[in-house]
Amino acid sequence: HYGTPRKTATFGDLSARKSAGIFGQYQHQIGSVSTTLGARFDAYADIGWSLSPRAAIAWNALQNTDLKLMFGQAFRAPGVNELSASANPVHVGNPNLEAETARTLEAAALQRLGPLQVGLTAYRSQLGNEIITEARPGMDPRTTYAQGGDQTVSGLEAELVGDLWARRLRARGVVTWAAQRVDDTFPEWLAALALVGRHGPASLTTRGRYRSARDQQTTDGLFELDSYWVLDLHA
Repeated sequence: HYGTPRKTATFGDLSARKSAGIFGQYQHQIGSVSTTLGARFDAYADIGWSLSPRAAIAWNALQNTDLKLMFGQAFRAPGVNELSASANPVHVGNPNLEAETARTLEAAALQRLGPLQVGLTAYRSQLGNEIITEARPGMDPRTTYAQGGDQTVSGLEAELVGDLWARRLRARGVVTWAAQRVDDTFPEWLAALALVGRHGPASLTTRGRYRSARDQQTTDGLFELDSYWVLDLHA
């Protein structure tokens, strides 16, 4: 018996975090054109407030063709450990952190071809106030959280979805090309494939994903990770 357990170290502010949010959305359609407007307001007791608007317009240009233009803004509040970690042996919090932000613009075209739907989306995102880790001054081996600069990412995504053979096979494939990346730790190419086959009470699901080569940051520097495929079968 070692007596009553007691706290020996404080890793950060353990008090409850207070926050509140409200969301609103408006939709309107005129003929073949529909619009959507929305906004979310979030308030945090420790970092202040943020307004995240979004808007979209969709046009049914032809009977089987849709065109879309979408804009959205989002944010991520710093975690409690990022703000107030103190006795953590690896990272030290920074109470002056601000929320990370992302502004994304997307243009998409969707085409229905019988049982198939093909989509192509171009995207561009502006990332701001990225939370990073950096070395502390002096002899302290720990790192601290800090605010990084703005980053831009952009690329293209192609998608194919469909039900084949009298809906006995459901297929979905997505390929993403990152034309502009934050750095080489993000892969240039991503792909995902899902096939679900059904016959009576039996089913077989095949899922696969691909990631191209990328760099991996370690304490000893950067080294390259090879590209790879992962395939799963479930019956």
